[in-house]
Amino acid sequence: MTKKIKSQHRYESETRDEWLDRLAKFNQHFGRFMRDTLGVVLIALALMSFLALANYTEGALLLPWADLLSLWFGWGAYLVVIAIGYSGFSLMRRARTTLSWSRLFALELASFLTLGLLAVIGGNSLLRAEAGADGGRIGWGLTKLFWRAGELWGTLLLFGLWLLALMSGLNLWVVLERWLLKLAGEEQPVIHKP
Repeated sequence: MTKKIKSQHRYESETRDEWLDRLAKFNQHFGRFMRDTLGVVLIALALMSFLALANYTEGALLLPWADLLSLWFGWGAYLVVIAIGYSGFSLMRRARTTLSWSRLFALELASFLTLGLLAVIGGNSLLRAEAGADGGRIGWGLTKLFWRAGELWGTLLLFGLWLLALMSGLNLWVVLERWLLKLAGEEQPVIHKP
């Protein structure tokens, strides 16, 4: 009688471990196919979105999606499409991507600040933002926020932050360091890889 009670009683941690084991087995057997499928879907979405943004195609779902991207991101909608396509490509790659999380975050920040710079270039007009030009609504709002410090200082601050984020995202600090070492006449440090 006591054996039946012990075998029927399951602990919460055992149930959770079984669920995680099942998920790990599913990922081991079908994970590659799921990543490939999701990668193809994201690349197809990026391509269709790009064609809709360029007014080469229309559709009942595609046209509202492209209008939404244009309204909120303006010309930066193409950056969103590139990010979606890159995400699909990264999922399909068999080798791990060399892009670290910090560089990815810096590139996302640079893309976000690009919307503000596009709005600055267009004069930060709300009418142009509503028409899907420049940085869209997000770029207009971001520029309005930075311009609270004054148009000149806000623009300089926006550009400076954009430049720092872009250099960090593209890993240009290493190139700048090498150039400065060469300019100073010093030898570059030798890095031995195991």
